[in-house]
Amino acid sequence: ILEILMDCQKSISGERISLELGVTSRTVRSDIKELNKYLNDNGAKIISATGVGYRLEVEDEAKFNYFLKEIKLLKQGNNEQLNIIPTYSEDRINYIISKLLMSSLKDKNKLINPYDLCDELFISSSTLKKDIASINTHLSRFDLKIVINQNKGIFIKGKESSIRYCIADYIFNKREIVNLENIEFYNEIFSRELLEITENVLVNVLCEYNVHLTDISFKNLLVHVLIMIKRYKYNQTVIFDNASVDFLKNTKDYLIATDIVKRIGEVVKVDFSDE
Repeated sequence: ILEILMDCQKSISGERISLELGVTSRTVRSDIKELNKYLNDNGAKIISATGVGYRLEVEDEAKFNYFLKEIKLLKQGNNEQLNIIPTYSEDRINYIISKLLMSSLKDKNKLINPYDLCDELFISSSTLKKDIASINTHLSRFDLKIVINQNKGIFIKGKESSIRYCIADYIFNKREIVNLENIEFYNEIFSRELLEITENVLVNVLCEYNVHLTDISFKNLLVHVLIMIKRYKYNQTVIFDNASVDFLKNTKDYLIATDIVKRIGEVVKVDFSDE
């Protein structure tokens, strides 16, 4: 709401704000009332005029600019850690995608109920449907789509290989991190023990085959292997046809991958031979 008001040179109606944010006019009125509490202590206020709309009035430029800097720092942080509910459609889309993908790694049996999601994001069912349509456009490059099922809730449907690639791209590769062990976010999904085991296996195998990777490339490989382990736990395996397998068997990559999977399986006591 604040960003919309800052972009407007004149007053803007509550109806237009509600349309831009995909919420009700009542929600806009309630949020503006709450927002004014913060602005009054930070050099600004929102003026409301019946039949005209809302406009932002800055009384103390220095104090208000400092307030904006604080907001910017919050937005750069992790939305989940700060418990910030995304408001704009694009932010909600990324939030919902990440939530669905994270759920696929954390707990297969935990359903994401569409009604609960609406309550969590303070949006209507119709707004959720619009967001899902937009999400399906985003996910089309992975050949994936969102499905709403009465028994299974909301989930992402598509080939397992595409789901894994999407998880890596949306959740992990957007975080420019090389050392996963020092990041609290990763430790919520993967145990430190699993991280160390996987990393050690990869280092040993790559050294034996004389393969050299950059730090970022190694991180990407590590992430994909960790995703494989988590997804395999829920019986989600990547299926290759015989022709593809026969072709891959003649490559050095296949030998390395087979060795990695075998050694990790031996350590964690899981048969990953299907992978």
